[in-house]
Amino acid sequence: MDLGTMQSDGRQEDAWDAVMDAFQSERYSGGFSREKWEEEFERVPLFMKSVGEEGSSAANNNPELQCIQNMLSDLEFVKERKEEGNEFFRQKQYRQAVEAYSSGIMLSPTNEKPPHCEEHKEHGIVREGRLQESVATTSIHKAKKEKVTAQERDIERKSEKESSDMETDNENCKELLTILHTNRAAANFHLGNFRSALNDIRRATSINPAHIKAIIRGARCCLALECNGEAVAWCDRGLTLLSGSKVESSEKTSLLQIRVKAERLRKEKERDERKTRTKEAALLQALKDRGICLVTHSLVADSEEGADAPEREGNVVLLSGGRLAWSVAFLYPEDDQRDLVVDFHEDTILADQLETILHEPPPWDLNGQYHVSNIRVFFESEDQIWNEVSQQVTLGDVLSHPRFIVKDYLPHLFICPISSPFLKRQRIRKAF
Repeated sequence: MDLGTMQSDGRQEDAWDAVMDAFQSERYSGGFSREKWEEEFERVPLFMKSVGEEGSSAANNNPELQCIQNMLSDLEFVKERKEEGNEFFRQKQYRQAVEAYSSGIMLSPTNEKPPHCEEHKEHGIVREGRLQESVATTSIHKAKKEKVTAQERDIERKSEKESSDMETDNENCKELLTILHTNRAAANFHLGNFRSALNDIRRATSINPAHIKAIIRGARCCLALECNGEAVAWCDRGLTLLSGSKVESSEKTSLLQIRVKAERLRKEKERDERKTRTKEAALLQALKDRGICLVTHSLVADSEEGADAPEREGNVVLLSGGRLAWSVAFLYPEDDQRDLVVDFHEDTILADQLETILHEPPPWDLNGQYHVSNIRVFFESEDQIWNEVSQQVTLGDVLSHPRFIVKDYLPHLFICPISSPFLKRQRIRKAF
């Protein structure tokens, strides 16, 4: 071994000695000491025999206790937000009331996201470490077993009492959260936010299924949303809860009144739907009898979640005499213009309708080409061929042609001047 290698080994040994010295001198200081473990054990909030006043030096030096006290302060804050919301509601400032109730709901200890103190998460981890350390330390002091056992009995009794108190507090918190959701529903109802109000009612009754005021508001929300069957169900739910009372209460009267109205509206809606279905069936039969091919895409638009179906231009009406009246679009492709004619009777001759439309030259017809004697009429079939029709046939004749397809209840007819260069680019055949 040469001199350089020996010097290198010596430096490594010195470095390891320094590391070991530092490790021995920097002992873990988070655990309980052997001499004062009972005193330190008493400072753990779970095992305290007495708690100092909030804001005292003892409380300020105990981060775990501060966290618990802050949680209790949050509950008081929730109550303040409720009272603030109630005051806004009395003043008919419903948006501010919704904000106040929402703030209380977010901070409620029984909400889905309890208001634990984020700044004390680290202290919570330290507390857990100290509890684990206390278990290890307790096992060391076997000589004081009897004293520890007596202390454990005291702690167990205290823990049972605290557990009972916590259950009571938890029930109070749940009742407060129920009221907040119910009150926010009332404010949203006055703002016209019926769906949001109903969602709050559902949350309130999931916490307290017997909250009669929430049930009444749920019925009113459903009535406003025209969900009459669901409104009846809410009323029946409330009346079942009140069935044991022989005294006629205002809540029972309200539920009965809402139920009568909802039941009446439900029956009226069902009657109207039956009439609509009967009319639709008669209309479809009339189209079938005439051999008219109808293709509608409205069902596709209606099925798109969250999308409002556009208002349909096309329309066909079955008249009392069994005849049809249509909305018809006349397209002028050469000039990129269109006319929409409503109540176009199926027995009307095309020339008569065109004379009505083109009696006065359109403002965009700068060359004066569009008049009945100088135009040709077409419809486009599925094979993209233009089919020319005579102006002397009726609308019903055109729509009944086997190659004519009515899309979304709106027939389309193309109008072009006789000498239009646009026609040279189209494939044309005679239909009539």
